[in-house]
Amino acid sequence: MNQPTRQEFEQLKEQVKRLEQQTEPINVRIERGLPIPEATLLQTIMDMVGRQGPDIGQLKVNMERTRADTNTLKTDMEGVKADIKSIRATQSDHGERFKEHGDRLIRIEARLETMATREDIAAVKNDVGRLEKIMLQILDRMPQPEGE
Repeated sequence: MNQPTRQEFEQLKEQVKRLEQQTEPINVRIERGLPIPEATLLQTIMDMVGRQGPDIGQLKVNMERTRADTNTLKTDMEGVKADIKSIRATQSDHGERFKEHGDRLIRIEARLETMATREDIAAVKNDVGRLEKIMLQILDRMPQPEGE
């Protein structure tokens, strides 16, 4: 996670100090009139409570850190959501452009289907060559104009 700023560090230090003050051991004096089993049980419970105090303080500090980290994550997620929204808009534009290009390709393919191929052009040249020979033959058979 991110390193805390100096101000956050000072705030955490202050929180720990306050928690330590709240969790100092509590001295309980057991009255002598208590029977031994109850006195022993009471002392055991007091020892357990005394050990739990610092643990609770540490849990509170950890909870504050977790809260800060959660806020950072929320902020980061807002940025991620904005990025995703931007990507979606771009993809939408691309989809429209792909459709336009697809339509254009269909029109080009339709033109290509009616366009002459090399073989078609070669066949036309052969036909034109044959027609030229026939026309020359016809011209040769025609009477020549006088004076030429």
